[in-house]
Amino acid sequence: MIHTPWLMTPAQKERYGGNTYISPVCAHEQAARVARKAVGDFRKQQVSKTETDRVLLRHGSRKGPVQKRPRVPSKQQSDQLSLFD
Repeated sequence: MIHTPWLMTPAQKERYGGNTYISPVCAHEQAARVARKAVGDFRKQQVSKTETDRVLLRHGSRKGPVQKRPRVPSKQQSDQLSLFD
């Protein structure tokens, strides 16, 4: 009733003052269905793919490949025991 005041019965409208509520502008479920279909159709178009590639090329990550530093050989002390011996 809080989210759909236009569905109140006449008794509820009288009790809670529902006469001031307006009817919905459109059928929400139908409007949502139409919008989802329009978005899905747009995403299936080739224009969408080329536009996605263009935006990714322009604004994609600017991070280059990870640079690996050469390892500095560690100096093992002679009194340290090895795990693998």
